[in-house]
Amino acid sequence: MNRYAMPVHQKSIEKDFESHALISEIPRLVATIKAIKTKKELSKIKDELNHILFELWFSINFSSGINLRDREKLYPLFKEVGRLFGVGSYPFAYRGVRLSDWDANALSETYTDLEIGDIIYNPKEPRIVDHLEGLAYGLRSWTPILSGAESWASYRKRHKDKLIFQISNPEVVLDANEYLKDFKGISPFDWNEIILFIKNPKIVSIEKTEDDLFLVKIKDN
Repeated sequence: MNRYAMPVHQKSIEKDFESHALISEIPRLVATIKAIKTKKELSKIKDELNHILFELWFSINFSSGINLRDREKLYPLFKEVGRLFGVGSYPFAYRGVRLSDWDANALSETYTDLEIGDIIYNPKEPRIVDHLEGLAYGLRSWTPILSGAESWASYRKRHKDKLIFQISNPEVVLDANEYLKDFKGISPFDWNEIILFIKNPKIVSIEKTEDDLFLVKIKDN
């Protein structure tokens, strides 16, 4: 079954870039790290791991790296890295984004009368639900710091609706703060970045928190 039958929107991948050739190295790295028991042992391949993760993951910020169609292929690698370094426990995780280009103002056009502080519970509009669930789904960067998500939502000011996803008690796959302790070299992650794999997102509520910002609470069923 094509995993993109749910819920990543097909329009989000129509013009997606091609993944970096280093994607072919993922299975080998996973097999190698599965045999490693401690962080100290991992040091033997840390430089190679950093390089591959930088090219595949960090470079997504520059519209290169690993594309949406292939992104879940990194899950077993992140899971093994998280096993070795450990992950923190957080009450909330946040992700700041803009709506996709193909319907960049869906929220503001649908909820024209929404005032600051107004909340819509369990929205039903397909235009909204399909778009938001597609943005929340999958292997993505989140943060436990709300202000960090707000910065990402405001990054590169454009005429697109901006929103903050919020999820309670997230199941963290990889915790960048644990990975970056005593770290030297080019980092493939940001501080306070946590990686989640949201498999079945459902929109709980949409709240307008500022004139141009929406808080979207989700759960992962």
